[in-house]
Amino acid sequence: MAEKQFGMWKFIPARDRAKLLLMLVALVVLVASMFLIVEAAKRGAPAPSDATADSPATKPAAEPEANPPAVEPVEDEPVEQGEGPGIAQSDQPGDAPDVPDIYDPEILKEIPDNTETVAKEGLVFLLHNIQGKTQDDIVAGTNTRVFIDDLYKEPASHRGELVYADGIVTKLRTKYIGANSTGVDTLSFGHMSRPGTPTYNICFFLLDGPLGVKPGDHVQLHGYFLSLWKHTEDGAETVSPIIVARRFDPPDWLADSSVLNQVEEGGFLKESRAIYYAMNKMLKTSPAELVQAVDRDVKPSDLEADGMRLRGKHVRFIGAIARLERTTDPNPTGLTEYFTGYLVNKGNNTCFFYITDAPRNVKDNDLVAIHGMFIKNYTYVNQRNLETKASIIVGRTLVPVTTDSSSVYILILGVCGLAFAVIAIAAVCEVRSMRRQNEERRRRTFSQAPANMTAKAREAARKAQGG
Repeated sequence: MAEKQFGMWKFIPARDRAKLLLMLVALVVLVASMFLIVEAAKRGAPAPSDATADSPATKPAAEPEANPPAVEPVEDEPVEQGEGPGIAQSDQPGDAPDVPDIYDPEILKEIPDNTETVAKEGLVFLLHNIQGKTQDDIVAGTNTRVFIDDLYKEPASHRGELVYADGIVTKLRTKYIGANSTGVDTLSFGHMSRPGTPTYNICFFLLDGPLGVKPGDHVQLHGYFLSLWKHTEDGAETVSPIIVARRFDPPDWLADSSVLNQVEEGGFLKESRAIYYAMNKMLKTSPAELVQAVDRDVKPSDLEADGMRLRGKHVRFIGAIARLERTTDPNPTGLTEYFTGYLVNKGNNTCFFYITDAPRNVKDNDLVAIHGMFIKNYTYVNQRNLETKASIIVGRTLVPVTTDSSSVYILILGVCGLAFAVIAIAAVCEVRSMRRQNEERRRRTFSQAPANMTAKAREAARKAQGG
């Protein structure tokens, strides 16, 4: 059958074959141009001015059925009856949110020491002061010349003063203090022991909570001295200074890069210290500085192939958002929330990310870039029950990758122009061919006509008229 069809080709005139071939070429060119248009619409081209542009990504073919490795928060222990000092109510204002006297420093002069309760008005006053300051403000305003001994000797002189204490946390609880003008009715309350001669037991209220600190951890604390509290500790009556603070100081390991050495490459473990270390670094680095610090020679495939060598590197990953979630997790960095999710690029490489800042103007399937610190390759099981890996990157935020299709449009216009030219040439060839055929047919007709045809026509006409 094929031979028969091929044999029919020789019966097609040469000019018609040329026209047919031109039409076929035009058809191929048009199909190719349409394909390029569709691909351009799907992919786009990264703008040269966009510092995040690397290579475009498409929607992932298969989304991993896994969350980023969660950093498990430490839950506060439940309130125990009788735990912590009683909150003494007084005739002084303090519970009404519209009474300005609660913010009067003169309140501190009325607070007693060596009692079994804590004056609520004094606690609320200091809590209000804490709410108006950052941790850096508190540390900068601390009087480091005041020691714990001084609080015992002259409590009234140092009441309401920012002081420093450190020790081993022995107890942590939540404490309900009742409704008050600050809007905070529950605080973290705890004890810490400071070894020495003598050994001090120091108590504290925390506005932000323990942020991952557990009993047995060594901590530093900057806060306002409230009063001396008389209580029973281990069967013996004792007196402890109470400090009202925002939070513990960040632990030393939070700024120690050696925590990255404890990360297990490719493992299922959740190395919270390394992630918190990276978050802390991100908080101290501006987005512009992050972009500058990125090693642009490192590709997503390099992270998966050489994770141990690249750990701690500042890298960039561009991909489509497959998931984005807000995570509430008070932690040593001071953040109470951050954002997690994953990206997938056109090579089907996956990035699990942690970002400290809420991303703006992005949604699922958008093409974005993350600039941040590479931690490890995390092993997980995807929705097809296959064990696979994803690169963990900690950054500031997700940056939309804008596209500039001008070069693509130029290419498409060029292809379409070529297709038009091919069609135009085919049309011109067809017109010329038709003219030549008509001319040849006319000449052939005249060449075959008798030489005396005109005279015979006249003679026939006379006869018809009876002449």
